Order: sequence, then structure tokens, then C-alpha cells
Amino acid sequence: MGTATFKIVIAAKSDSDGFWDVRLRITKDRVKRFMNIGIPIDRRHWNEKATERLANWVRPGNHEAAQHNEKCQGLLARGRALAKAKPLLTVDELKARMLLPVEAADPDAPKEPDLLDFFKEQVAQDERHYNPTTVDNRRTMVENLSQFTKGTLSPTALTLVMVKDFDAWLKKTFDNGPGTRNKKIKVLKLYCLRAIRTGMLSANPVEGFELATERPKRVWLTEEEFAAVEAVQLPEKADLARKVFLAQYYLHGSRVGVVLRLKWKDRHNGRITFIPDKDGDAKSVKETAKLTVLLDSLLPASGKPNPNSYIFPYLTAAYEKREGRLQKKEMKDATSRVNRRLLAVAEKAGLKPFSTHVARRTLATLADRKLKGDIGAVGSMLGHKSRRTTEIYLASMRPEDIDVSADSVYE
Repeated sequence: MGTATFKIVIAAKSDSDGFWDVRLRITKDRVKRFMNIGIPIDRRHWNEKATERLANWVRPGNHEAAQHNEKCQGLLARGRALAKAKPLLTVDELKARMLLPVEAADPDAPKEPDLLDFFKEQVAQDERHYNPTTVDNRRTMVENLSQFTKGTLSPTALTLVMVKDFDAWLKKTFDNGPGTRNKKIKVLKLYCLRAIRTGMLSANPVEGFELATERPKRVWLTEEEFAAVEAVQLPEKADLARKVFLAQYYLHGSRVGVVLRLKWKDRHNGRITFIPDKDGDAKSVKETAKLTVLLDSLLPASGKPNPNSYIFPYLTAAYEKREGRLQKKEMKDATSRVNRRLLAVAEKAGLKPFSTHVARRTLATLADRKLKGDIGAVGSMLGHKSRRTTEIYLASMRPEDIDVSADSVYE
């Protein structure tokens, strides 16, 4: 007996309503059988040059193209799995089995393995061979994928269409930009390759996926928009997130992690002293009048604050005692809470959504304008040390020179 083959085709003629049925063609021992799969389409929506790798049988002009293509891909995978498990079935028996519900087609067949379990095992193995940042990035992809698939993922369910839907979901749910989404899709591709080596997958569904290339959204606020953020009336939690954002701006465009780690003991003699995320050198920033008002609003109603307490109450007291991976997770969760509240701030202020990193970009943009293109001064405020981040080589500036630059920006 020969090996059964399966292919998605379109009917030779239309039905009485003028639609064309998409079919599954089953071939074995030179005998062909056709099975309607419940997808009637307009003939112009059929892609004659479709490939299984791209899963593009039904053109995007059909509003259900994604669902139709995913169904086709699933049927192909199911048919091949059935033919492999039952090699003695005739072409007619294969068609009869394919017409049955999945459970009834082969009730004794073993359940498909769960790819999520395999991916989690890969993360655990990677912990022994890769640095914590790489492992955390891979773990995040698996966690996101688990959330997207509601905790289970069979090999036949992992199709190119599903990968595309996952990418769109990452953008919608987490506002992940092209770079972040591409990193996650590349991790998925890597783990799929490993699954192929073990025999769990026969092909890599990520192969036909085109990585995101869209241009990033505008990432800074104009002076008028920034003023609107400062002035809008907000409920308590949204107001606290706004204060984090404003503190980033008034602390020379500091990253959100720096601001969330600030403690009351870091504030003294009209200055804030801290260590930037990407630089081991301590930085001292002069408090502007607006920053002073902002920080004073966070003081306890009575008495002095605990010097070791965080100014912005997002991190737990145990944060510094946690090991690196758990520290990173807590900071990531805290940042996410701030960013979610900033969505409400943007809506109240009548602006497009923005995140904490926009504070840094806004400072860079407005400072460049107010300092009339003095990139060295702007770079020193931001803590840049190289041409790559400020477009020209930056000479270091004395703290008092940076204070003068800051006064020009924040006046």
C-alpha cells in the first residue's frame, strides 16, 4: 500500500448559489477522493499560487480568510497524523474517518503532546546554559503564548495563521513594538526547531512568518501635550502614575526603573542622587521647583518619611533582597502597572496612548530644541556617553554645567 497524501483544492465548478467549495483531496494508491470542508468562497478569493508553508489558500479579501486558512492547515495536519497512525486504511476509510468528529475518528489514538510543556522544559534547560536576561526573555515568550492559547497548545494547532494571530495579540494586549514582537517570534521559531528534532513537529510554522517592519509610533510629547498631562485632573492611582512620569522627565529623562527605586534618603540638600540603570556612576540632579512640589506631595501627612522607604510605593520592601530574576519580574510588573495607569492619563488629557519611556524621549526632544541643538548638553543630561546614542561624540560635562543646561530646559 502506498502513502496517503492530502491537499487543499477548490471545486471544479460553483454550487447553485455561485460559491466555490474548498475541498480536501485525499490520494492513496492512485485513487482520489474529495471532501467538502465547509468553506464556500467567491472564486476571486481563491489563491491559485497558495502554498502550505504560507497557509494562504483563501485570500485576505475574504473577511474570514484567517479562520478558513487555519482550518485548512489543521485538516492537513490531522489527515497526515491519521494516515501515519493507521497506514492500512484505504482512501475511502480515510475519508470516512476525516468526516467524523476528532474524538470519534480514532478514539484509541494517544493524545497529542502539549507544546507548551515542551517549551517550558526548554526554558528550564536554557537556565543552565544562557545568561539570566536571555532566559527571562524566552520565559516571557512562553508565558505570553500560554496566556494566548489558554494553557494548551497541540502540534496541529500551531499553524502559521496562529503565529500571525499571536503576533497581533502581543501588539494589542501588551502594546509590544516591532522589535519586542520580533524577539518573541524568534524565540518561538527556535523552540519549534527543537520540537522538530524531537519529532513533535514535522515542519516549522514560523518559517513563513514575516517579521514586523512597521515604523514605530511617535514617542515624544509636544510642550502643549506635556502641559496637558501636568494639568489634567485625575483619580488617585492615575495621579500617582503621572507623578512617576513627571519625575522621570524632571530627573533628566531618567528611566522608570531609576525613579521607582528612589528612596527618601536619596533626597538631600535640594538634590536627588541615584545610579542610572545603564551606568555605574552616581548622578546628582538639582531639584527644580516643580520637582520639589511633586516630591513634597508624596510625603506622609505627619512626621518624617522612613529614609529607606521608596518614594513611589510600587516596589515591595523585599525588592532589594530578591535574586536577579525575581527582582526583574517585580520591576516589570510595577512598570506595567504604571503604564496601564498612563493609558488613563492619556485618555483624560485627550492624547494618544503613551508609556513611561516617552518621558525620556520627550526630555531629549524638548531639551534639544531649548538648548538649540547642543547635543553634548542634552546627552549629558540623559547620561549618554557615546555618539551612538546622541549622534555625535559627547564630552563629559561638570555637574554645575549640567545644572545650567537643566535650568534652561525646565524654566
